[in-house]
Amino acid sequence: MLRVFYLTTALINMLLWLRWWHVGYARTDDAPIVTCPSWLPASAVLALRRRPMYYTLCRAGPLTMITAAAWPDVWMVRLGAAAWHSLYVLAETSCTHSHRDHASLYSAWALALLPAHLAHGVALGVCVHFVASSGFAKLHVAGGAAAWAEPSTLASILRQYNSLPIREGGPLLPRASALLVRHPLLVATLSAFTLVFECALVPAALLLPLALRPLLAAVSCMLHVGIAAVQSLDIGLYFLPNLGTYCLGFGSSVPLGSPGWWCAIAVCAASAAPLLVRRRLVAEDWPLTPFALFAWSGPQWRSLFARLVDGDTRLVLGARAPPQPGQAVGETLVFNEVLRGLDWEAMAAGGRAGGWAPRLAVAVEKWLAGGRLVLAGTGEPLRYASVVSVRKEEGGGGLDVVCEVLATGKGEGKGL
Repeated sequence: MLRVFYLTTALINMLLWLRWWHVGYARTDDAPIVTCPSWLPASAVLALRRRPMYYTLCRAGPLTMITAAAWPDVWMVRLGAAAWHSLYVLAETSCTHSHRDHASLYSAWALALLPAHLAHGVALGVCVHFVASSGFAKLHVAGGAAAWAEPSTLASILRQYNSLPIREGGPLLPRASALLVRHPLLVATLSAFTLVFECALVPAALLLPLALRPLLAAVSCMLHVGIAAVQSLDIGLYFLPNLGTYCLGFGSSVPLGSPGWWCAIAVCAASAAPLLVRRRLVAEDWPLTPFALFAWSGPQWRSLFARLVDGDTRLVLGARAPPQPGQAVGETLVFNEVLRGLDWEAMAAGGRAGGWAPRLAVAVEKWLAGGRLVLAGTGEPLRYASVVSVRKEEGGGGLDVVCEVLATGKGEGKGL
């Protein structure tokens, strides 16, 4: 299984880069904002993001995995593959905020540092953590299974992506996606199955007979295919590199009660502890992630897009000062850490932004104080958060221009 993991991860990553060469390298290379781990200086991340270094990490990464597949018994080769993969994942996720490569990262380090029988158990735990964390994040953020499983949740997600062409992240089968949205019972069934699979069936892998565990890997792959077909081709394909981790975790011999099995239990316990003990998700602080994928309920999704994406209100982050009227701004950014700053009831109630904007701006600015977000060009940290009203730039430029500052992270603004 070691060779299968390394080869599968390497080859699928190579195919994805070849398929999306320009929207891959070019998109990530031009990212204006870089997210840094709380424990690592921004200068180190920016050094990895410099074009020669970043391109080298991207292009040579699969070669290190192939080398490890050729000599899986050589510890230094496995260690080198894990270290190189770490640098690549850090550089890539710093601008894409992707969760795609975290599972393979954890598995690569387990194979580098532990005996094979223990590493296989860690990989099993990683598979459970990867899928189940996404499910439990939905329950936590949406406010329960019933809230997330209602038809409007998945329907809102599908409608949003169905409005995009394939080249911009739309579904492979847009007509099938539109047809699905028109059948609430079918949407509710798919939503319920998603929660049952993520929150119950995958955790049950720890107790299933060895012969049945590979079925979970097959179902996971089928879900990726379904996502590509009716939600987003990019999302469905971008997560295929996890197939190597699925094979290693679900396909290895990790008997119930064995030392490897206890390693899997330890990984799952560490994953669940923040939510069980502190009622909070695992921090989004590389290499940690809560895998909170599409965790909003339907009403939350609609409120978020109506207030901060589709309407005339934006969350604006700045490096030197809050924005001024007439200033052009870029896209809206919202991170998992500031979800608790969103007052969903106030946002859904309508009316002026005074009901929800101050709390959001203060929460975001408090998070920005850690210096986690920096400008890629200058390395300056983003320190100011404001909620503003905007209008489109005159002349058809397409940019949003600030009309009025409604709330700032200092509790100021005209929307109060």
